[in-house]
Amino acid sequence: MSAAGYDPDAPEGARPAKSQYISKKDIIVIAIVLVVLASIMIPVYKRMKIDAQRKTCNENLHQIYSAMQVYSQSHDDRLPPTHAMTNVGAPLLMKGVPVTWATVIEGDLNARAGFGCELATPDEHCRFSARGVEYKSSAFGMYAGMSSKVIGRLEDESGTIVLAESSNYGAGGSYNPVPLIDAQGIEIVDDGFLIGWDNAPGGNRAPSFMTQNVTRLAARYATEGYNSATAEPRHAKGIAVIYASGQRGSILPHNGKVEVVGDTLKGMWRTD
Repeated sequence: MSAAGYDPDAPEGARPAKSQYISKKDIIVIAIVLVVLASIMIPVYKRMKIDAQRKTCNENLHQIYSAMQVYSQSHDDRLPPTHAMTNVGAPLLMKGVPVTWATVIEGDLNARAGFGCELATPDEHCRFSARGVEYKSSAFGMYAGMSSKVIGRLEDESGTIVLAESSNYGAGGSYNPVPLIDAQGIEIVDDGFLIGWDNAPGGNRAPSFMTQNVTRLAARYATEGYNSATAEPRHAKGIAVIYASGQRGSILPHNGKVEVVGDTLKGMWRTD
């Protein structure tokens, strides 16, 4: 039997033919190349995925505000109310789920858009009463100070926030010190539809000179407040917001602090 790779018909002095099989050394080299490529591509893929999720979230926010503007055109230029209320001022519930601003605009929302955010966990989403189904879920809240406001009468449309990413019922350690309560005084577990205030006992209904922050922004690990060293936005680049002018933007957790002048709020969380 001839040695492996030996060709008896080859000219004298010719090199033996190479084996058709991959050597162990070749396998090691290929494995190293694949590991290096994976170490490069996996972070790139993750970053691209996160960027795509953030883009979808921002587009949903844009489409939601567009639906709000459609609503305002047939309601004297007014934004929708943050939520329907009972005769005692508590949020109106349908089968235990609140009737909110999202309820009244969902029919005008672009069919390709939604109320969710892919980076929000299921418990960070808030349920709201919907037509045709028992409920839908949203990862966005409407600022209480803009409830039923006339857009054209706002002092600063380009600097006043109407909608922002929110977190429901303290999920992820979000800042939610003043819970919503129903007509029986029981806490409402679906409260992420409303970005309210932290003054007690009137939080969520009206700000005062005691107000320091808004509540329920999509900032994780912020149980002690937005200035906490652990507070971080759901998206690395910030919490997605949209202003009354329709301009999109992003804010960091510490921007949840309000500017109080007398008993009126100014800045991006203004109420005039």
